[in-house]
Amino acid sequence: MKILLRNPRLRLNCLLYIERKVKPSENYHELIEFLNSLDRQLEITVLAMRYMDEMKMIALMKAFKPGTLEEIMFSDYPNKLVDIDDFVKMDQWKQAKRVTIERLSLDFSSHFHHFHHFEQFKINVESITLDDMLAMKKEMLNDLEILLRNPRLRLDYFLCADHERKPSENDLELIELLNSLNHQLKINKLIMIKIRMNAMIALLKAAKPGTLEEIRIGGRLIKPDDITRFIDLDQWKEAKRLDTDGDPWSIPIGRLSFDFSRHFHYFNHFERFRTNFEVITLDDMLEIKKIFSENANFKYCRITAKNKPSRKEIREALGLSNNHSSVIGLYKIPNSNDILKFAIYDSLGYFAVKRYTDTN
Repeated sequence: MKILLRNPRLRLNCLLYIERKVKPSENYHELIEFLNSLDRQLEITVLAMRYMDEMKMIALMKAFKPGTLEEIMFSDYPNKLVDIDDFVKMDQWKQAKRVTIERLSLDFSSHFHHFHHFEQFKINVESITLDDMLAMKKEMLNDLEILLRNPRLRLDYFLCADHERKPSENDLELIELLNSLNHQLKINKLIMIKIRMNAMIALLKAAKPGTLEEIRIGGRLIKPDDITRFIDLDQWKEAKRLDTDGDPWSIPIGRLSFDFSRHFHYFNHFERFRTNFEVITLDDMLEIKKIFSENANFKYCRITAKNKPSRKEIREALGLSNNHSSVIGLYKIPNSNDILKFAIYDSLGYFAVKRYTDTN
């Protein structure tokens, strides 16, 4: 092990240290003495420590390079009176991104501010009051403002959810913050769950068109016809994927059900989309076939409908080749190598259309 740790090119993904003895062991003292003898700090991403008191944990953490150490995990303390204040002074703590503290209850008002800088943390607190929650909300909004004002920010996804039944101060604060930005946010996926229309509009306008590739909407706080307020936005026009069916984990949350004749043309420019209609008729299916045959960028859609024609009716009306299982049939697009595949999944309550290139 000493030979390994003396290698200056060593990079460790994770180190788990377990000290099962109540009294300091010779192995522990020997390890700390060895780490202190190194002429550099070790580069490690995740450090997990169990059955160690704070003195041992601090000594071990000092051996690792701040900034390189991204995640700290500790639990199962022989001495329950772990003093977090001793950790927060360390650069390793200040520059880490994630921390998990298990089986230790902290005092919220005394300790919570030590965790503000982490991207992600998991802790237990003895109790939490309404005032504590309000203070936490204020701190988080301040942190969010600092984050969003960074012009170099790149977000894989941005999720905004509000479970209040009535319009709340959260909407006004969010809209005010977004409208005050002097740049548009570079977001790949925007997820909006149970938030009101004005907040949705502000979020969409705040996202940079072209960079925003996917939009997800869930909840019944907007009406189907409200979708018309999105269609003139460049963010809507340039996005590639749309989902109006539920939350990020594909759990339906207050599905929006649209009227095909009034709303379908708002969706057909997307490469992929998932949505719901009250009724789908044979004429609607013919329209789907026509539009997706003409749109070479289309790849896939999944549509839930309470009422729709049978497999046989769809197959005959669309002139599809027969197939098996859930597939209704295939349609060879004229003057193209592409095929439209129509499928119904009765047990899941939806049908799907996929466009792909025939490689045979």
